[in-house]
Amino acid sequence: MSTLQSLVEHQEGSSSIHGTGSQEHYLQSCLPYLTSKFGESADVVLTLDDDFRCPAHSQLLSAYSEALCHAITASSEPEKILRLASCDTRDLVNILDSIYTRGRKIKTVDAAVSLTKLASIFGDDQLKYECDAFLASFADRPCTILAPKGQAGMALKWALFAERYSLPHLAATCERFIMLHFNDVALSPEIAQVPYTSHSRVPLSPWDSLAKALLGRERKS
Repeated sequence: MSTLQSLVEHQEGSSSIHGTGSQEHYLQSCLPYLTSKFGESADVVLTLDDDFRCPAHSQLLSAYSEALCHAITASSEPEKILRLASCDTRDLVNILDSIYTRGRKIKTVDAAVSLTKLASIFGDDQLKYECDAFLASFADRPCTILAPKGQAGMALKWALFAERYSLPHLAATCERFIMLHFNDVALSPEIAQVPYTSHSRVPLSPWDSLAKALLGRERKS
């Protein structure tokens, strides 16, 4: 019996760790160390919005992030439970993979996105800064994430992500791209996601111009 399966079957009060069969299989395939003897020493539970529960190790989490260390030690419950709000199973895999196997080095865009969410939840400004710098540098590359296969509207999605999580370097990169490719961006389907007013701490000046472009297009149609 795998470690995850045995944990799933141990359901006594708040210490139960459970999820759908597909979630468990996904974690087993992506995080093999949780299905080994090592996983049996887990002393922290990470939970998602859908109440999926996954074992983790407080020492590794604490060593990875001072903010996580504070969150773990602040809990007065015998069983330490950390809720990852707005994270899905894929985010959980990215987070644990980075913590358990990669240290502080961020290697993929997916990992940076997931770790940004983690940093936001626990107030880890240093981790958020590292994610911001990674995403901004990645967005500046020739095959940019801001317009994969010529889809300039993707820049808006990344700009909104930067705004939501207060990532100033990524926001500035998005702003430069949007202004350089203004016509393509303004005509993209993603324009409908642009808020008319931005209240973020991260100033994104293209919003007003893009909102006017959207209004002008609506008047003509």
